[in-house]
Formats: sequence, structure tokens, C-alpha cells
Amino acid sequence: MRKILASLILTALSLYCVDYLMESLHFASASSIITAAVVLSVLNTFLLPVLKFLSFPIRLLTFGLFSFVINGVILMVTIGLTDGAYVSSFLSAIIASVAVTMVNSILESIMGTDDNKKKKKK
Repeated sequence: MRKILASLILTALSLYCVDYLMESLHFASASSIITAAVVLSVLNTFLLPVLKFLSFPIRLLTFGLFSFVINGVILMVTIGLTDGAYVSSFLSAIIASVAVTMVNSILESIMGTDDNKKKKKK
């Protein structure tokens, strides 16, 4: 439970940072950021693996670059399901999803919640 809560907080912080950095992504309030973090986490858990499986042939042909499109779709769906959230275009959603991933990775490494480092140490 603690790990899930930490992940949600880091995702919300990442969304806040990207909202601050990008004019094309906007959240009306802190509650919309928290809602978007929860929705994004749920979609990443359940919908992302299905989309990656279904798009395997095209990801293979594009050497994995189609994953950026998939992440943009996930972010667009998240924004669509969240009241008080706005993204100006699909390209902005792709760029924002890359930015959210980068900020989230940086925050995980700072906070020490990166699972990959813990697995390598064992």
C-alpha cells in the first residue's frame, strides 16, 4: 500500500511539473492533478499492456518508436477522463508523456523508490 501511495504521489508531482513547464498541458486545480495521477496509474496498469501487446508488430517495425504514440494515447485518455484537465493536441500529449516519464524517473531516483536499482543490488 505504501509503495502504491508513493507511486501516486510521484506521478502527481510529475504531472504538476510538466503542467508548469508546458503551456499545452493544463490542470485547473490540485484535485484534477491527483485525479489524473490515479487515472493514469490505473490505465498504465491495465490498458497499457493490452495496447503494447496489440501493437507489437508495428512497434517491431518502428524499432519501438510507436511506444511514444501509445503513451500519448494513454495520456489523452487520462486527460479526457479527468475534469479540469486540458491538452492542446495529440503531439503535445506525446511530448508531455515523454516529459512525465522523464520527470517521474528523476523523482524516483531522487526519492529512492526506483525498483530497478533495488533489483540489481540483490
